[in-house]
Amino acid sequence: MIKKFIIYFLIYYFPPIILHGLIILPPIISKLSMLEYVHNSNCGYIYHPNTIEEIFKYKLDTILDKDFDIIVIGSSRVNQFRKEMFSEDVDFFNLCHMGNGNENYLLLLKYIIQYQKPKVIILGIDQWLLNDNYPNGEKNDYNSNSIYKSDTYNYYKDYYNNLNYLNPGYDSINGINLIGSQAVTNLHGFRSDGSWFYGKRFYKIINRQKFIDEKNTILRINDGVLKFQFGENIKKTEIQALKEIIRICKNNNIELIGFFPPFPNSINLIMDNSGRYDYLKKSKILLHKLFKENEFNFYDYTRIDEFDDNYYIDGLHGNQNISYSIIDNLSLRSKDIDINKNFENGYYLNNSEKRILLKKFQNSTL
Repeated sequence: MIKKFIIYFLIYYFPPIILHGLIILPPIISKLSMLEYVHNSNCGYIYHPNTIEEIFKYKLDTILDKDFDIIVIGSSRVNQFRKEMFSEDVDFFNLCHMGNGNENYLLLLKYIIQYQKPKVIILGIDQWLLNDNYPNGEKNDYNSNSIYKSDTYNYYKDYYNNLNYLNPGYDSINGINLIGSQAVTNLHGFRSDGSWFYGKRFYKIINRQKFIDEKNTILRINDGVLKFQFGENIKKTEIQALKEIIRICKNNNIELIGFFPPFPNSINLIMDNSGRYDYLKKSKILLHKLFKENEFNFYDYTRIDEFDDNYYIDGLHGNQNISYSIIDNLSLRSKDIDINKNFENGYYLNNSEKRILLKKFQNSTL
C-alpha cells in the first residue's frame, strides 16, 4: 500500500511540485541575488531594476546600510545630482525615482528618520504637483520588508531578463559592473550614488545637433494635459503634506532645502505666454513664505537663463551641468553643502562615462 502511494505520488504530484518550484523560486532568488550583488559591489555599477518595487527596495536598503550627510529626494527630474559634485568627505545619496508628490515624500521621510538623520535634505518639488487640477497620485509603500507586491508577470519578466546578468566578470565595462538586462544592453540604470545614467540615450543626445522635445512637452502644454494641465488654484493636500515634512525636519535638526526643478527656456516661454498657469505664481509665493517661516529656504529654479535648451535631455529633465549649477548655487547659501570645485562637469557626461558609451555603442547601429 505504501509502495503504491509512493509510486502514485512520484508520478502525479512530484513533477508539478518540482515544476512549480522551478518557476516560483528563481524569480525570488534572482531578486535577492541582484540586490545582494548591488550592495556588495566594491566598485562602480549601473543597476537597472525592472519594477518600481525593485527601485524602492534597492534605495531603501541603501538607506539602511549607511548614514548620509546629504540626501536628495524627488522624481526623475532630480536624477542628475551626483556624489562627485560634492567634496570628497560628503556622503551623498540620491533618492530620485521614488514616487511623486509631497504626500509620498512625507512617507519616505518618515521611513528615513527611523534609521538616520542626514544633515541636509534637498527636496525637488515638481511644479504640477501643486496644481489643484492635477490628479492625486498613488501612495507608495516604503516598508522595505514588504516591498515586493508586483504581479506574477513582473516577477517572471524580471527573472528571465536578469538571470544571465548576475556574474560580475561577465557584465562589466571599463571596471563598471552592469546589473540587469537594460544595464547590460543599453547602459541604462542607477549609479552607485543613486543618480541615473541614461546610457544609450545619452549617446544619442551628445551626437544630436539640436534640442529634441522627446516628451512632446510643447504639445502637452498646448492641449493642457498630463503634467501641464491648466490650473489656477493650489492643491491643499500637497501643501499640508509639505508642512508636515517641514515640521519633521525642523524637529529633527535636518536642514530642508526645497526647490522647483527647471524647464527648458522654450518650455517656460510657451507656458508664460499661455497665461493659464496661475497656480505657479501662487505656489512660488506660498512656498517661499512657508519655508522662511520655519527658517528654511525654498528656491525657484524653474528658469535658469544661462543654459539653453540643448542642456536638457527632453522637455522636463536637465543634464548634469544644470544640476551642478544648482548645487553650486545652494553651496553659497548653506554651510552644510560643500561642493567639489574640480568636478568634471562635461557636457552631459564626464570623460570616463563618455569612454564607456563610445566603447559600447560607437560601432553599433542605434
